[in-house]
Amino acid sequence: MSPKNMAASVHARLAEIARRTGRPFQELLQYYAMERFLYRLSKSPHATRFVLKGALMLRVWDAPMARPTKDIDLLGRLENSLENLSAVVGEVLCDCK
Repeated sequence: MSPKNMAASVHARLAEIARRTGRPFQELLQYYAMERFLYRLSKSPHATRFVLKGALMLRVWDAPMARPTKDIDLLGRLENSLENLSAVVGEVLCDCK
């Protein structure tokens, strides 16, 4: 499946979930992106350097949420420079094999 078809497939599935559940499509799309980032982080060599915290952590634990979260709160155990963080996030997001 090509990346273009993958994107269309994900879009269609999220749109169907939004229609069925009444949740806003944009909210579902944002959660999908955050969850996919966390999945990639969990499979990367950097996984043990980060701790998930905040509202998204509560969602992972199935705690009821008063409102949707719009960000990912992470505690990182690494050098806190822009260059280093950019490199780590780049490695996590890279689809290079």
